[in-house]
Amino acid sequence: MRRCVLIVLLMVFGIDLLAQDQVSPVVGQRIMRILERAAEDPDRALRNFTELAQARGLRDSDRGFVIREHAALLIREERSAEARQLLSDSLQGREDSFAPPLRLLYAQVLLLDGEASAALPHLELWAANTTEPHPLELSMLAYAYLQEERWRESAEVFERVIANSDVENAQWLELLAYAYSQDGRTDQAITLIEETIVANPAEARWWRQLANIFLLIDDYDNGAASFGIADHVENLSFEDSKRLSGLLSLLNMPAEAAAILASALEDFPQEQNYEDQMLLGELWMLAREHEQAIAAFQQAVDLSEDGEPAMMIAQLHLQWERYTDARQALEQAQLAYGENTPERVFYLRAIVEINLQDLEAASVAIGRLDHEGEFAERAANLDRFIENLRANGP
Repeated sequence: MRRCVLIVLLMVFGIDLLAQDQVSPVVGQRIMRILERAAEDPDRALRNFTELAQARGLRDSDRGFVIREHAALLIREERSAEARQLLSDSLQGREDSFAPPLRLLYAQVLLLDGEASAALPHLELWAANTTEPHPLELSMLAYAYLQEERWRESAEVFERVIANSDVENAQWLELLAYAYSQDGRTDQAITLIEETIVANPAEARWWRQLANIFLLIDDYDNGAASFGIADHVENLSFEDSKRLSGLLSLLNMPAEAAAILASALEDFPQEQNYEDQMLLGELWMLAREHEQAIAAFQQAVDLSEDGEPAMMIAQLHLQWERYTDARQALEQAQLAYGENTPERVFYLRAIVEINLQDLEAASVAIGRLDHEGEFAERAANLDRFIENLRANGP
């Protein structure tokens, strides 16, 4: 994708640059003729560029444009490593003012390879030696600063880019707000996004970014509210829905959190997984919506061989005194856990069997508990309780 963006930029700016006074008409015409034949015979065009760049008496500005078009053709031919080497060799030892467009292209190639720190000096030299750079080109300098976490410089360049552009670019506004927030200027970030929301109230992306900024400063109430508005304007993505659910849970609103997560899992069935289903079940439990909790845990049972969701279902049945259902769930949990069945399962099984008046099965379950471990005291109490029942009869 990044290579496609780079090639598009080359196509957008290539012809305009040739038309500038910096390249002589004669050289410009020769470049155009080479490019016209490039589609039929790219190797020949590349040789022609090499010969033209080595021609005697060529001005530095002309030579820079020839090398630039040579490198651009290499990139279009999927030979970016050769293009990078050509650009590097051509700039080696040159004065800072040599062929600014060549430095810009070299910086683009470095950015394409994920080397923002190496690209940044070339972008700075290009910007310092270019009169009225195009906002789209200048945005690359802002991006490079952003990647290097130089927030203040990134914000300053994005401000300049936005001020000089005739077209509103949503991504530039988002990144400027991000740079503000990372630079500790969250008030400016919030103001910028709120002003953008006034102009674009029906675009959920701005509400989402506003929510993210509020979260950055631990303003969970406003963060959740902004996410909620974003969801109302346009259905949130699965990840944003999970974030909103987490916020609502943090704000002690488990029912609302569970409803958001349940809706997201329904809207994005391909995203369903064991962990999210377990989380949904726990949220419904906190909201005291036991039927929904059982349904969510049952989904988790179907998604995993782990015995935990079945154990959670058993606990819920036990709270409602549905002992037969609880027994079935605990049997399912034991089957899933196998040899790794935790003591809690046996402890719950003992309680269930006592309430079903199967004291023998209850004693067997108690016998599986570690009488020196976490459940030691509770196991002893259950033993005494069973002894009393047997002594006193039904």
